[in-house]
Amino acid sequence: LALCEYGFSISDEAIMQGIAAARNPARIEVLQRRPLVILDGMHNPDGARALAAVLRAEHVQGLTAVMGVLRGKNETEMLRALSPYLARIYAVQPPSPRALGAEELAAAAGRVCKDVSVWHDVRQAVQHALEVAGAAHLADRDLNCISDGQRQRVLLARAICQQPQVLLLDEPTSFLDIKGKIELLTILQKLAHEDGLAVIVSLHHHDIAHNHTHPHHSHKPHQHTHQHTAHNPK
Repeated sequence: LALCEYGFSISDEAIMQGIAAARNPARIEVLQRRPLVILDGMHNPDGARALAAVLRAEHVQGLTAVMGVLRGKNETEMLRALSPYLARIYAVQPPSPRALGAEELAAAAGRVCKDVSVWHDVRQAVQHALEVAGAAHLADRDLNCISDGQRQRVLLARAICQQPQVLLLDEPTSFLDIKGKIELLTILQKLAHEDGLAVIVSLHHHDIAHNHTHPHHSHKPHQHTHQHTAHNPK
């Protein structure tokens, strides 16, 4: 448009095509749609409000935010602007000498969001969750291009990354072959016994569930009962 003021003849069609093709990396940049992944480099309250306006206009809610800010950028106002659209916040510390500590950010985030956790390294947090779920080899794969069993592991990794105290799963072995069922339940059993996580699973496969519950609850299940718990022996 500025060129038009200097006598250049540019058609309206060309202008519209240019606007449509314009890209602003790391500014409300959609990296993936299923699941939705947005990269945004907002660094002050005005930027946070701009992002919030887009989320509101697109009816986006329930996001998981991996967030790091620099000191002195008024993180309280940024969090307040974004909180209606966030289900949980992972507080991290950017690699900068001016960075606000992850613990400080988490403390501020806890005033506007109930589900807040501290991660000192985002890559390590995600990688750890994938390894625990046996899905590390799927890190670079498209979720829409993997098998049902692989997808279950990735979804489990996402849940682990949220550092829950209780994991409630409704028929997580559906559509898996027998090998996949056993592998997934073995992972859940390990989470309960070694990591102290309370795992509650609803299953129709009583025999398989019987072999993956704590000995104190390893009685023969009633034919109408299909809920089993992998308890922490501690």
